[in-house]
Amino acid sequence: MTVCVPLVNACLTCPDFQTTPVFLQIHRRQAATNRRLIAQADANGQHRLAENLRRVQASLDQIIPALETPGKDGPGDGPR
Repeated sequence: MTVCVPLVNACLTCPDFQTTPVFLQIHRRQAATNRRLIAQADANGQHRLAENLRRVQASLDQIIPALETPGKDGPGDGPR
């Protein structure tokens, strides 16, 4: 039996990842999809995949509120 395994977006866990509020809706959709994928991976015993997805979700859980806060720099928008 062949099982399709979703790829984890490694960019979202990169410390140099930068984004802007323009992409907020995309990040929200990805977070919703990611939560479903975590539940599926857990249900199928795919523990390694679930853990990788949880790392991405943790990043999204930081990115989204940062972009939602008016006047606050989003991830990667601060001084260098």
